[in-house]
Amino acid sequence: MLAAPGGRAAVTAAVAAALAQLYLLFWAGKTVAALAGRLLQTRVGVTLAVGQTAIMLALSFAGWVPVAAWWRLPPSRARTVFEQHSESRPTAEEGAAAV
Repeated sequence: MLAAPGGRAAVTAAVAAALAQLYLLFWAGKTVAALAGRLLQTRVGVTLAVGQTAIMLALSFAGWVPVAAWWRLPPSRARTVFEQHSESRPTAEEGAAAV
């Protein structure tokens, strides 16, 4: 918008639009924070928060890359990769014998 002809009017409109957007973002943030605060005071809200936290922790510790790779593989290839991974893993007896 600043590159458009119009001089001060274009700059004024751009500044007004930027300020309006900032105001909207702050208002939306405060509104969502208030709604989340109210929701967390209920059993349903706490249950949702616990579930979401558990999922995010599981993905962060286990890694999301294998999940994404599994999702992108065709079903026949996914089974093959899983079977190869299972077969290559030593059993407890084999691991104890190696030590």
